[in-house]
Amino acid sequence: MIIIAFDLSLSNTGYAVGEVKGRSLKLIEVGSIGTKRFAKRSTGFRLNYIAKEIRELYKKYEIDKVVKERSFSNARIVATQQIYKVNGVFELMTHIANHDDFSEITPPSIKKQLTGNGKASK
Repeated sequence: MIIIAFDLSLSNTGYAVGEVKGRSLKLIEVGSIGTKRFAKRSTGFRLNYIAKEIRELYKKYEIDKVVKERSFSNARIVATQQIYKVNGVFELMTHIANHDDFSEITPPSIKKQLTGNGKASK
């Protein structure tokens, strides 16, 4: 089973592609979709860049399962608005790739699975 996981961000969306066989996970690719170099461009330009990169990842691999870090809100309103725009692009590209059944995982849950401690540092 091929799984792709995303950590969404306007400036640097992280992703990992792995293959699960039995109880083992083999990482195939780890990377990020960086848009910091486009900081002076419009948000729409940056969102379009993220969309194209996500589309290419879906084309590159025969994905069986999609996972993303659950989005959350904080006191920084502009940052929260930006992450939800990226989330919308992710959901659109995921829908187009026929993966509407994606899963969301909270950051503490991911940390606990990887380190055994849900409060581990990032």
